[in-house]
Amino acid sequence: IGADLIGDVAIGGDPIGPAGRQFMIPTRFAYAAPSSLDDTVELLARDPAGSCLLGGGTWVVPDLNGGVVRPRQVIDLRHAGLGEIRVEGESVLVGSMATYGQLVASSAVTEHAPLLALMAAGITGGAQITGQGTVGGSAVAARPQSDIPATLVALRAHAILDGAEG
Repeated sequence: IGADLIGDVAIGGDPIGPAGRQFMIPTRFAYAAPSSLDDTVELLARDPAGSCLLGGGTWVVPDLNGGVVRPRQVIDLRHAGLGEIRVEGESVLVGSMATYGQLVASSAVTEHAPLLALMAAGITGGAQITGQGTVGGSAVAARPQSDIPATLVALRAHAILDGAEG
């Protein structure tokens, strides 16, 4: 698999680590950073119930910190090639890892899906959120305070999913 695998290093575990150091994330887990969609699917298929996908981290990291989610494996999507934005025929294809900032900067989005560009431009939270928050992460988190799900519904967007069974 084309992934950087780091065993269950001291990212978590006992919340009080060596020398009394307190860990930010209280759960111990394996970490992987696959380099392609196929590698991501393969890693996820190994332990679907115990895996957590990490995109921009604006939803997942606070949940990890608070112990809301306790995965056995965190799969980091930043290097999997899922952030592309392009026009294909009559559609604008937006990768799940595209950030709000990329939506605002994209002429394809501005020209073909101006509502999506308008929504992205109105995101608050500064550069940290606009530079990290992803379309896919916000869509799948489906939090009521997120504007992405309603915008995608208004645009009659379609999600293209991939998995171990196709």
